[in-house]
Amino acid sequence: MTSVMSTVETKPAAGAPMVELRGVHKFFGENHVLKGIDLSVGRGQVVALIGPSGSGKSTILRSINMLEQIEAGEIYVDGQRMGYRADAQGELHDLTEKQIAAQRRHIGMVFQRFNLFPHMTVIENIELSPKLTQRRHGPALRTEAMELLAKVGLSEKADAYPAQLSGGQQQRVAIARALALNPDLMLFDEPTSALDPELVGDVLHVIRDLAESGMTMLIVTHEIGFARTIADQVLFMDQGIIQEQGTPDEVIGHPKEQRTRDFLSKVL
Repeated sequence: MTSVMSTVETKPAAGAPMVELRGVHKFFGENHVLKGIDLSVGRGQVVALIGPSGSGKSTILRSINMLEQIEAGEIYVDGQRMGYRADAQGELHDLTEKQIAAQRRHIGMVFQRFNLFPHMTVIENIELSPKLTQRRHGPALRTEAMELLAKVGLSEKADAYPAQLSGGQQQRVAIARALALNPDLMLFDEPTSALDPELVGDVLHVIRDLAESGMTMLIVTHEIGFARTIADQVLFMDQGIIQEQGTPDEVIGHPKEQRTRDFLSKVL
């Protein structure tokens, strides 16, 4: 496909989902990781993805954020098809890297590892993306960055370096950094998996506050109890397929599928 520039964005229809996947397939070599995923996430909805390691949960998030290129299917975020645009004749064209980066600015992503820049202070890490992508500088940006630090309970750590923080504190800074571009969607890829058990609670508290604020979120997590209390919908994945989905009470409390029951019996 040819790359073309576009200055026109199609506005999503009223009531359109914030995230929509249609028949998404992803391969890594001969490994068929996602096998025709269909998924719709409403605005303000919190969806938890649970399941065994290697089931495709993280690949869904990375595909939504265009960190992985899918082999088949369509992905839409806020009505925009990720990675492509259609011309007047309906022919698809690849977006340029600059255009893809512009799409990503509406999405915040928090990874298992914190990925903070070690040579920058906490406040500098948070300010970096708005400086680079929005050309913002000055006192207003510093004020907003401090407000985000307060939101994650780390106002006193603004001038600290990542190495001076605990793992839980670094992950909370990573969440503040993801929020710095005022995203419409937050993706959390096992945000507590790299933390010591006693540090998990503080990070989950920040995520819970975001959910209560109405942020649309997809969360890959092994914290089943947390998923049960925070999510509007729970998806159980195995072998690249959504095996079961529904409310937390349906999927975690009263699973219909034997594979779901087998998984939960091992983790609850």
